Amino acid sequence: MTTNAIANTPAALVSTGARIAAALGVAAVVAAAWLAAGQESRAAVQASAAAMGPKTLYVTLPPVEIIGKRERAESTALAGAESSPRNSL
Repeated sequence: MTTNAIANTPAALVSTGARIAAALGVAAVVAAAWLAAGQESRAAVQASAAAMGPKTLYVTLPPVEIIGKRERAESTALAGAESSPRNSL
C-alpha cells in the first residue's frame, strides 16, 4: 500500500527555482514598498512639524530717508557722559 500512495503523488507544476525566484521577487517588492512608505512618513512628519511650528515672517521695509539731525541735549545727567569716550557721538 505504501507504494501505491507514493506513486499517485502529483508532480509540482512550478519548479523549485521558479518558486524561489518568485519568493525573492515578492520580498524585494515588499522591501521597496516598506522603504518608500518610511521615506514618505518622514517627509509627512517634517511637513506637519513645519506647519505647526512658528513661521518665519519676512518683511520688506521701505527705505529710510534722513530729513534732519537732532541737536545734542544739555542736561546735568548727561554732563558726565559727555567726557566719556564710550558715550560720545
